[in-house]
Amino acid sequence: MDDWAKNLMGSFHHYVPKFYLRRFANSRGQITAYDLQKKRSFLANINKIAGERGLNSLIHMDFEDENQRVFIEQLFSELESKYAVHAEAVLKMIDNEINLIEESRYGLAHMMFTQIYRSPRFRNLYNEVIERSWLSYIESRHGQDSKLKNFIPEPKDYSFHIVKMMFDPKTGGADMCEELVSEFYWMVLVNKSQTPFLTSDNPVIIYSQNGVKEVVYYPLSPKICIQLLRKERYPEFLERDGMHLHSRDKRAAIDINHNLFSTAERFVFGLPPNTFIENLVT
Repeated sequence: MDDWAKNLMGSFHHYVPKFYLRRFANSRGQITAYDLQKKRSFLANINKIAGERGLNSLIHMDFEDENQRVFIEQLFSELESKYAVHAEAVLKMIDNEINLIEESRYGLAHMMFTQIYRSPRFRNLYNEVIERSWLSYIESRHGQDSKLKNFIPEPKDYSFHIVKMMFDPKTGGADMCEELVSEFYWMVLVNKSQTPFLTSDNPVIIYSQNGVKEVVYYPLSPKICIQLLRKERYPEFLERDGMHLHSRDKRAAIDINHNLFSTAERFVFGLPPNTFIENLVT
């Protein structure tokens, strides 16, 4: 294993972007994290949460050209820093209450689908689906006792295919981006209540009915959350499309926060102190 591969395997990379987490942190870069498994909250530095070592490594995959693997790994490792510049420009427009233009919507849609594909929940689900497909294929061809089951690829070998879906224009990521921009009304919920929006390790909340996305929420800070409503289902929101909607009603924030708990893989995050998270789970 060369030095670059060793460094990448040992490096900590965020699956929730650090520039995004920073919007929920205090001035010291600290954020309250609630562990759904251990049922406790703690104060954490954003440099050390919502990430994994070797997340961007493809060392376990075979490439005919080793330079191709190195090139792709470098691309993945630099992804956040390069995309953060564009994303933060979009977020600044939202913070300044500039109505959502088409370019901003595409930028946010890109943030959403790349976040979905990098989240632990999606990657675990994807791995399970692939593994079941392999098992089903082997059993149908060779029987349930086939020793070929021992040669099913490791889940880590699927990581390249997940990232390929993120960037290949012929796959679901690009389709999802186009769908969100063209088929939904976009609004910015501005939270004026004393109950802040939270976020999680799986921060994009999607409500679907019969496999069709109808409502999407994406918290961007303790005070801002993007809301998407399918045009066909909610035609009455046409006049509010692209607007900032201010509200002092804390129930909206509480409802969105509750849904974050149900969609999170393991961690929910919020601006310190931790009382807002604790109140939701007590």
